[in-house]
Amino acid sequence: MYKKPSSVRSTVSVPGVSVIEFASAVMPDSPAEKSGLLKGDVIVKINDQDVGTVEDLQRVIRTKKIGEEVTILIFREDEYESVKVKLEERPAQ
Repeated sequence: MYKKPSSVRSTVSVPGVSVIEFASAVMPDSPAEKSGLLKGDVIVKINDQDVGTVEDLQRVIRTKKIGEEVTILIFREDEYESVKVKLEERPAQ
């Protein structure tokens, strides 16, 4: 299967939440960083629940417990990929 070079940006529109939109998504030592999420990834589902907006993402995450592992379906470089994320307490800001 052909995989486009990472320097070529996708023009495909995929419903979901761009990691860039979710401000705290890829902070150093965060669960997102530990799981390999990257800026530019689009979060499509969490545990098979559709995520179309930041509010959807927050609603789904609020139903989970600290320490729980979730499976996140992302769209990256024209391909879907699943990543596992262990939820942690959000640091004080």
